[in-house]
Amino acid sequence: MSRVLPPRRPVVCLSLAFLLAACGGSPAGVSRAEADSLRAIIETLTKEVDDLKHGAPRLLGEARTAFASQRWDEVKRAATMLEERHPQALETDSAQALVERAVNAERAAQAAADREAERVRREEAARLANALKGLTKKRDDIKNVTYYRDATSPQFVDSRSNISLAIIDPDDRDPYLALYIYYVADDWLFIENYTVKAGAETFQIDASGFDDVKRDNNYGGIFEWYTALAESHLPMIRAIIAAPSATLRYQGRQYYKDRTITASEKRALQHMLDAHAALLKRG
Repeated sequence: MSRVLPPRRPVVCLSLAFLLAACGGSPAGVSRAEADSLRAIIETLTKEVDDLKHGAPRLLGEARTAFASQRWDEVKRAATMLEERHPQALETDSAQALVERAVNAERAAQAAADREAERVRREEAARLANALKGLTKKRDDIKNVTYYRDATSPQFVDSRSNISLAIIDPDDRDPYLALYIYYVADDWLFIENYTVKAGAETFQIDASGFDDVKRDNNYGGIFEWYTALAESHLPMIRAIIAAPSATLRYQGRQYYKDRTITASEKRALQHMLDAHAALLKRG
């Protein structure tokens, strides 16, 4: 005995639907009553498919799944579609309750994020203020630049021999570091280069170019000073800070002068590195 297979209603009905549409009515061999019956079946199946995709239980399930995953916009979308398609369904009230909970949860999350952002902002402001404590600040409103120096470093080139850093902070870009090396004495060296011996490391700075080292004098004393962008010299600066002892040699055309870099200079150098890092992180 052969086995009878169940009819494939969706495929058959879909095929008949094409036939009905193509023929503008009933296809040959199919009565009008049969065609009307097929149309009714097709409409029923179409509604069933639509209910499977957009039925009230299905949309409520989507809203619940989205809520569990904290996808608040998807909760609202599913609830809105449910209300539009099934305004009288019991699931509509449940979906709207989910929307209300989603809105409250979203507001609470945003409030928590705002509080955290404010906490971070306050901490950053306090950290920056602490890093800038003990620095002198000079503003140039013509150039729109702010200059920072450690208060223990000489503020003028004729003050005393010293190695130090300054922060140059333009309004329109990130702050950067400048290196200053001062030599103050009774006699000229006409400095052409500098050598730093920091622990086991040695660093050379060529200052033999035209106007690399500037010179002046007053009240019977002389001063020579060198200024450069500090970025390429940062390994030397860090070595000076870390070394138990560091010596700076001012090498002139004929003579040189050695000087031990003081603990105060090292602290000032570290202070400027910390302040620069803090300025880079500000909001």
